[in-house]
Amino acid sequence: MTFIWAGNYPVGKLALEHVSPLPLIALRTIVGAAILVSLARKSTSNLTAELREEFGSTLILALTGVMASGIFFYFGLRMTTASNAGIISASTPIWVAVLSWLFVAERFSLINGCGVLLSFIGLVTIICHGSLTILLQRSFNLGDVLILIGQLNWATYTVYGRLVLSRRSAIVTTASSYLTGAVLLFPLLFLEPPGAIVQQLSLVGGLAVTYLCILSPLSQLWYSKALVKVSPHRAAIFMNLMPIIVLVFSALVLGEHISLVQMVGTAMVIGGVILTTRF
Repeated sequence: MTFIWAGNYPVGKLALEHVSPLPLIALRTIVGAAILVSLARKSTSNLTAELREEFGSTLILALTGVMASGIFFYFGLRMTTASNAGIISASTPIWVAVLSWLFVAERFSLINGCGVLLSFIGLVTIICHGSLTILLQRSFNLGDVLILIGQLNWATYTVYGRLVLSRRSAIVTTASSYLTGAVLLFPLLFLEPPGAIVQQLSLVGGLAVTYLCILSPLSQLWYSKALVKVSPHRAAIFMNLMPIIVLVFSALVLGEHISLVQMVGTAMVIGGVILTTRF
């Protein structure tokens, strides 16, 4: 799942060359809903009734984990590099740990707090490109900030989703949130004429959109299944691998340059994550 998500960054950059963020997230959610509902039909005898249950929790999961995280991600990815986005996404375990401490009463020690601070400094270093002048003038990349907001929404989805998954199956939880998101996002699909989008898609662009539409919802289902078996911060810890994989993918697929500031910021973020989640 982590490798698939890491691929979302360079692949997402390629897809955004052909499709705008809002139609892209709408298309991904609609296709994902169709796939997940089809899978749910095979394993759930009374699916219609199951999908109708817990509308409030379903709406929260749809708004945070399907809609907001995706919208902020694609808008942010269009404004920043795939490598920067991947590094910032490594902060997710920090937000998961903090939210778990606030709302699920998980232990949070002084060392954990130091980890949050270290990762925060690493994120600021990356967002400001290691420049104090940029920090003081606040002339940082808006795309980096949008990626960070998207990760805060994903952390909310992770922590709240664990509570919901104690009452519902992973497939029904994920399918219902995607189905709700698909209904809400459907009008956005027509912000650009679908026929025009298809015509301007190259082979690479078409493969990129296919990757996002199929593998993103499936990996979210696998993530929900993982949350059934492990705590939110333990599930999120695997995102430590994200910046390393994204940096390599971005360099190979997009030819992006990996800077010293990015490497230092990555080390600080991962070091902070370790302190926050392992002690």
